[in-house]
Amino acid sequence: MKGNWRSLPVIVILAIIWGSSFILMKRGMFAFDANGIQVPVFSPNQVAALRLGIASLVMLPFAFIFKSWLKRELIWWYVVVGLLGSGIPAFLFTNSQMFLHSSMSGILNALTPLFTLIVGYLVFKKSVRKMQIVGVTLGLIGAVCLISLRGLGDSKNMAYSMLIVLATISYGFSVNTIHSKLHGVPSFAISAFSLLVAGIPCWLVIAFDGTLDTLQTNSFGWRSFGFIAALAILGTALGNILFFRFTQKVGALAASSITYLIPVVAIMWGVYDGEPFTWLHGAFAGIILTGIYLVNKQPASRFTE
Repeated sequence: MKGNWRSLPVIVILAIIWGSSFILMKRGMFAFDANGIQVPVFSPNQVAALRLGIASLVMLPFAFIFKSWLKRELIWWYVVVGLLGSGIPAFLFTNSQMFLHSSMSGILNALTPLFTLIVGYLVFKKSVRKMQIVGVTLGLIGAVCLISLRGLGDSKNMAYSMLIVLATISYGFSVNTIHSKLHGVPSFAISAFSLLVAGIPCWLVIAFDGTLDTLQTNSFGWRSFGFIAALAILGTALGNILFFRFTQKVGALAASSITYLIPVVAIMWGVYDGEPFTWLHGAFAGIILTGIYLVNKQPASRFTE
């Protein structure tokens, strides 16, 4: 991406959109009453289902517009991107948000380029340089330290942090699939068909998991629904379209580097929301970002996908 300044607006827009998604998830699950006490609204699974369900409805018209791209040989790859790029991570992130701060979630999400590299090498047979291996090692060390920061032996914190790690592994498969298997497909088509794969089953969750009852009975229901709708339309539908096109243009590993900036936005929202952020958080986040920098540090002429 070196020298490609025309890509900068897309990088910044996606960083702001996805960096804000963590606080939007939190606002969908919790609200504050008149006394400033946090009260639950939607469950993690309800937030994820609403996010994917709304996004699939937004993209439904584009599925008809780009129906010529619904080819038999591409359907499997739409399923992979839908489940691993949107569906499964949406549920992993919301469940982790029950116990993790938004800022920590954003930092751990920066592991995506590391797993993009690993999956690209092991599954898609892409080349790896020695410096990238050093970067992967540093990033994983930083992640382990960050995960254990809230107290060694805190198994609950460790378990819910690992949900985000699993989500970044899932992203690694998805972004490599987009670049390797769906390179010439319009980003609107990829987003529409993949979100239909992820979103249609979620409407069953919405119908039978008490989501509609929450809207009717919880005084904060519609307000939280607004935050989830913003998350679905901006963070999922629009974000996917921009990211898929960007991935096709610059490659899987380079595109995943957008997560460099996501922690910055997530931390800013977290601090605004009163979440703690110490120098240790910053130090371990720095290790992760240094590792990711080394993963991607190479001359443009030698960059291979």
